[in-house]
Amino acid sequence: MTPVAKPTAMESWLNAQLEDVPAPALAETIRNLLGGAPVESEDDLVSAAVELLDRVAEGSRGRTSALELLAADAILTYAFAAAADPRLGGSAGRALRLVDRAGPSGWLGELPGVAAGREEAG
Repeated sequence: MTPVAKPTAMESWLNAQLEDVPAPALAETIRNLLGGAPVESEDDLVSAAVELLDRVAEGSRGRTSALELLAADAILTYAFAAAADPRLGGSAGRALRLVDRAGPSGWLGELPGVAAGREEAG
């Protein structure tokens, strides 16, 4: 029998946050989208959200996509909250550095729709 891995501090923190989500379907979608992959830092959350946003942008525009879009937004929000949370070694400075890495000139800016919009505007 394979031992169950102990959750990381980030996973424990995220599970506690998801307990308070008023829409159980959203919490379940977030858990399913993270799919048991190890979540060790806010960068892991941003990466998962960006992948999801990319997938939603390329897919259908139905009810499932709407819930996935809300989940991606929530995951990004949790990433920034985690980066600022001192219980996880976070701070305002750490959250601001995450904004630099993840914002329009970072990971989110690499999404096809965002990059195309910048090219049209520029």
